[in-house]
Amino acid sequence: MKKMSKKSTNRKKCGKGLFYFSLFAAVILLDRLTKKSIIDNLDINQTMLVMKNVLNFTFVTNTGAGFGILNSFNLPLLFLGIAVSGFLLLYFDRFKTKYEKTCITLIIAGALGNVIDRIMYGHVVDFIDFNFWPAFNVADSAICVGVIGLIIYYRKK
Repeated sequence: MKKMSKKSTNRKKCGKGLFYFSLFAAVILLDRLTKKSIIDNLDINQTMLVMKNVLNFTFVTNTGAGFGILNSFNLPLLFLGIAVSGFLLLYFDRFKTKYEKTCITLIIAGALGNVIDRIMYGHVVDFIDFNFWPAFNVADSAICVGVIGLIIYYRKK
């Protein structure tokens, strides 16, 4: 049986770390760029039609959680976002599979994307507006994909 050298193992760990960091950075960057575009091009509560009767971009401010839940809880949600992200980062290596770590990375990136808004603006910028659902943003989407991914994974386990 061939043994892996410490150098080879470290390179493998670094490569995996780079994947998660890149995913994290991509979510944060996409979240920031889309929100900046909305702020720069729409007034609050202004709507831009994307697909008739399906999708609009509507600039909405949200001091609550995802999809407008817990409205006016900006400060507690700011601290909760920081605490959850810190906790998940602290225990990141305890998650064994790439799938779990990918889901956790999405949750952390989404939480911190909204934390950045709460610090910069005192609210979260939401804009993705399907006619049948409250407005949300890229960070909210990342959190939902990560959480749903973990639920599916652990239910199958």
